[in-house]
Amino acid sequence: MLDKIWYFIIIISVIYGVATGNIENVTKAFSTSGEDTVKICISLLGTMCFWMGMMEIITKSKLIDKVNSLFSPIINILFKDLKHNKEVINAIILNLSANFLGLGNAATPFGIEAMHQMNKVNDKKDTLNDDMIMFLILNTTCFQLLPTSIFAYRMSYGSTNVGIVFIPILLSTLFTTISGIIIAKIFKRYNKC
Repeated sequence: MLDKIWYFIIIISVIYGVATGNIENVTKAFSTSGEDTVKICISLLGTMCFWMGMMEIITKSKLIDKVNSLFSPIINILFKDLKHNKEVINAIILNLSANFLGLGNAATPFGIEAMHQMNKVNDKKDTLNDDMIMFLILNTTCFQLLPTSIFAYRMSYGSTNVGIVFIPILLSTLFTTISGIIIAKIFKRYNKC
């Protein structure tokens, strides 16, 4: 489905470029976007490697147990059915920690592992349970305490004030996360009635 959306956007862009006489700009964008993508990937590589290494150290050094105890009150409220499943909770916490640090790409492997572990205890394998839905909401809304990826993007494009977006990102992600949790809880209660 997503590939069809991208094809649609590309076709509309080309048609709009032809219709407005800006086909040269469209062609230029196509030819330079690959180069820009490689530059951005290389500039983000250092940040991603550092934080992925930190996550690996946290996992291997059993520091995850301390992080787990810090987050356990929140996790126990949001994931009532998973309280006693340590493997799932650890994967969820690592995913949320990576998201808190603004490392969406680093969070992905932990998110996949968490969903895989949650599906093992799911009664209906082809249907998401409430905990899986809550996890998807938290992962998608992704509260960011420190948006390192955004800072790295801004640095790679030569921003003079990288941190100016900190407060807006903090507030918007906090709002979307809280809204997502409230809506999920309302739907959960509504479906139980």
